[in-house]
Amino acid sequence: MQIALGLPVTNATLWAVIAAAGGRWDLAAMLLAVRMLMAIGAGWFVIGSRDVLRLGWLVPKYFALFFALFQELLTEEAKRYLDKKPKWHAWPQTSSPAAIILNLELRSFGHQFVYDPATLSDSLAKTGFQAITQFHP
Repeated sequence: MQIALGLPVTNATLWAVIAAAGGRWDLAAMLLAVRMLMAIGAGWFVIGSRDVLRLGWLVPKYFALFFALFQELLTEEAKRYLDKKPKWHAWPQTSSPAAIILNLELRSFGHQFVYDPATLSDSLAKTGFQAITQFHP
């Protein structure tokens, strides 16, 4: 039997925030420790990046930032960030700048592309697909 822990460990920062909000600082600390160990382990052993030892402490910050960018009601600060960051890096301008920011930031750590519904729909339309429909589970 195979047990997949990738998603729960990846979202450990979110669970740590929830645990801290509920007054469980011990659980929050444990979850953050697990997330950091997995991030540093994956960066060092899987990707082979020596930068992970220098930049690994940023993992919770990046997760919180990316989570905030995909909320329906964005703060003015998040809107300015979404507008300026792709321009500053000369990244592609799309209908979903949050997806571009997420992917290009994650790619710098060795990940591949992650689609949100708008970016996937745009990409499919640009390659000739028609009548693109999103189905919810």
